[in-house]
Amino acid sequence: MRRFKTNVLFLIFMLMFINLITFKAYAEQDDGYYIKNMDVNVDVNDKREYKITETIEVYFNEDRHGIIRNIPTSTRLEDYNIKDVSVEGAPYEIEDSFDMKIKIGDEDETISGDKTYKITYTIENYNEERPEGDYIYLNVLGNQWDTNIENFTSTITYPKEANLEKLNVTDGEYGSNDSINVKYKVENNKIYINSIKNIQPYKSVTVNAMLNEGAFKNAPVKQYPYTIRNQLININITDDKKYEIQRNFQIEMNKDYTGEESLTIDLLDMIKGENFYLLDMSVDDKNVSYNEEDGTITLDNKMNEYNFKVTYTIEPRLSDDIVFKIVSPHLDGKIENLKVDLNSPFAINDATVDFSEKGANLGTDRFNLDKNDKNVVFTNKNTIYVGEDVKLNLQIDESLFVRPLPISANIVKFGLPLFLLIITFLFFRFKDKNPITPVVEFYPPRHMNSAEVGYAFNESISNSQVTSLLFYWASKGYIKIIMKEKDKFTIEKLKDIDSNHKYYEKKLFNSLFKYENDRRVTGEKLKTYFGEEVSKATQSVKEEFKGSNKLRDSSSQIRGFLLSIISAIPIISCMMVAREVDHGSVGGYVMFSIFILIIHLVFYLIFYMLLKKRHGLMKKNKKIASIVIVSFIYLIMIIFPFLFTDLDALIIIVSIIVSLIGNILSSCVPRRSDYGKELLGEIVGFRNFIEVAEKDRLEALIEEDPEYFYNTLPYAQVLGVTKIWADKFRDVSMEQPSYYDTYYPLNNYMALSMFVNDLNKVESTASQYIDTSSSSSLGGFGGGGFSGGGSGGGGGSSW
Repeated sequence: MRRFKTNVLFLIFMLMFINLITFKAYAEQDDGYYIKNMDVNVDVNDKREYKITETIEVYFNEDRHGIIRNIPTSTRLEDYNIKDVSVEGAPYEIEDSFDMKIKIGDEDETISGDKTYKITYTIENYNEERPEGDYIYLNVLGNQWDTNIENFTSTITYPKEANLEKLNVTDGEYGSNDSINVKYKVENNKIYINSIKNIQPYKSVTVNAMLNEGAFKNAPVKQYPYTIRNQLININITDDKKYEIQRNFQIEMNKDYTGEESLTIDLLDMIKGENFYLLDMSVDDKNVSYNEEDGTITLDNKMNEYNFKVTYTIEPRLSDDIVFKIVSPHLDGKIENLKVDLNSPFAINDATVDFSEKGANLGTDRFNLDKNDKNVVFTNKNTIYVGEDVKLNLQIDESLFVRPLPISANIVKFGLPLFLLIITFLFFRFKDKNPITPVVEFYPPRHMNSAEVGYAFNESISNSQVTSLLFYWASKGYIKIIMKEKDKFTIEKLKDIDSNHKYYEKKLFNSLFKYENDRRVTGEKLKTYFGEEVSKATQSVKEEFKGSNKLRDSSSQIRGFLLSIISAIPIISCMMVAREVDHGSVGGYVMFSIFILIIHLVFYLIFYMLLKKRHGLMKKNKKIASIVIVSFIYLIMIIFPFLFTDLDALIIIVSIIVSLIGNILSSCVPRRSDYGKELLGEIVGFRNFIEVAEKDRLEALIEEDPEYFYNTLPYAQVLGVTKIWADKFRDVSMEQPSYYDTYYPLNNYMALSMFVNDLNKVESTASQYIDTSSSSSLGGFGGGGFSGGGSGGGGGSSW
């Protein structure tokens, strides 16, 4: 009861998961066998013993060893024992498990066709002690059989001297109050039940019969450690929703009880909910000790009778429903007389009682409930037995209860604007004071190939950027690209790559022709292996930017990360305030805070990845849209844990927004190294030139280098401006490139556009990798009592 409420989400998830598994197992039907006839004979004596004989005629469609009969050893409604188990028709063994598991059959033999089993056992029940009558509450057919039952019959024989006063037979799924699969009749002291249709798997048949009081005069009486002769509970609800509780006990100890020496009663079982404070607890009897930490009282079991008063105050969450468990199912003694007198400062709109009974009840009234404007009085009409659960539910306008916010909430509330100023100050203190200043460049950095320029520009590398090296090598005269028909190309090796090229570049170049002897490779052949080599080369490109060539300043990255952690303080502080408001466990809310911090830092990395590419390929409006979308997702994920708190929503929202702003600003703090800024300045300068170049300047460059366009084209590809670059040369006369042999002349703009499209196809094909070693395919991603509630029952399966 007194567990922190933050475990609720985890428990819900686990219960859903377990329920899913259970449902699947529960819902599966075994078609390997079915039951042709099942007869259950029950002989009930005056000791309230059910002597049961089950005759089960089974037909096996498939070879099986036998059946397994599961019999529950306890239920919520009855305490009982099972004895004298025997089986005819096959060897058997009883296995240890939560239920009694009778495994019938021989593991060395299989059977098919017809087979009959006779199972006998006795259920020993205790006397129910109910004054209105004695009950038979029995599942003659349990709801755990996983196959069809074509015909079902049952005969229940009760003592001849007993009178049957009430009878209810239900069938169907657990909890059903209907009778649709069977009919019954009573003759003399026998109840006859027979099916009127095929009984589907997981359906039960339950008998709830009330005999005259004394029918089970020799039934054993279960011994409990004490009896609460009288209990008076006075509850006063205050206008700030505190429960001032006074409980007067008269408890008589059972001298014949041989259990524990001391007995403990949990007072906090009275409160429904996990998050509350226990205040000002006291007991007026020195023979009764109490523990204010867990809200229990302990009787030393040295007296025959205890008369004492316990007073304490409960402060629940403001949003919790007003529900009092005035009788807990965990009590170890029955209650003869109970009175609850409750007063409220506000009008009680409605009051109801949930009385979960133990055993069967065919219509006996159990309590009185009197409600006035601001007062409710509950009294029981008869004994409340061990295991029964009684809840008193009140409906009072929750908005009438007012409780001031804790001091910590006001500190957070008024400290948020100041904290935002501190984060902003730290951002301006740590941010890059020397922004990148691009200088117009007519050429890309001369000491770098196109793949390295692409990585230095985007700070990421893709296969397509690496395959731009094909055109880079072609412009250097190492290979020739032959396009003799649409969408089909061949790469011809002209000479070996020079030794001044980097090791990974030479390795990738050599892998281009590793399967060909005639120095030529087709595009179709290339995509069966080259894409894998390209993927390996991406890591090598990254390795070029380490040490003195690293693109990012390490100290600024550390400052950005630390500032992100600092910017999480508002939401973590807000969570701690929520713990105080919700009366939660420190441990639980610390776990939530850690979760929030992890989410916060994950989004810091996402913002960092988006904002570090301010000069990258993504257009400005797309970057803004991406940041807005990511911010929205951040808000949703961070606000989720706060949905279950009573803390003021305004404090929560402002805290999250301040942390979000701080996170975005933190992601802008990491800056490029001096080398990275200098290099990016050159690259951006060249890219800017591509976007704004004028015809006369291009003509001058063509005059200096007739293949200027073709030599710079691999760099335009990795900078994402290929089409812009081609458009600039639409009116500029150029020679056909020496490394490109095509089926159309490059003498006009349309031909130039076709050339660019062909290069894109070459790049796309070369970056693919088709695994020919496997042919397997994968999916794309792109009325009194209820059915099943009595003693016994259970079910079975085959094995």
